[in-house]
Amino acid sequence: MDIALWDILGKLLEVPIYKLLGGGARNRIRLYEFVGGNTPEAAAKSVERVKGAGFNVLRLGYNINLERKPDSVPDMRIRELKRPWDLKHGVNIVKWIREAGGDDVDIIVFGHSHEPFNQTISGVLMVNPGSPTVRASAPWPSYGIIDIGEAVHARIIRLM
Repeated sequence: MDIALWDILGKLLEVPIYKLLGGGARNRIRLYEFVGGNTPEAAAKSVERVKGAGFNVLRLGYNINLERKPDSVPDMRIRELKRPWDLKHGVNIVKWIREAGGDDVDIIVFGHSHEPFNQTISGVLMVNPGSPTVRASAPWPSYGIIDIGEAVHARIIRLM
């Protein structure tokens, strides 16, 4: 609602919202792109594609599904982490991504279980923003913000 009101005011005054809010904060931002692969070769190919496009923040997800994607679509997700060997496979994928990307990239592992989680483990940011609407087994509704600047930081915003 807040942004909608700023948008209406900006349209009335013919001024972009960022100027109404005090001007631009930066002229460049870092963005992330999805990477993944279920083999070292597939991970390296995915990282090469993304780095070749100019990205240096790499994101992969977990706990989404176990379905195989068509061969034309790279598998960009770690499988659901329900069994011990799934976690080992997920760790291997992150390791392959790090080896292919080198130390000059930031890696974000983003979860989808609706349970808030924000921790850096072995240099990899592990984030699950929770959900503002679907609480499942989460203790409270929440969302996450990832700040991608010189460094990458995340925070979970609790809504209750």
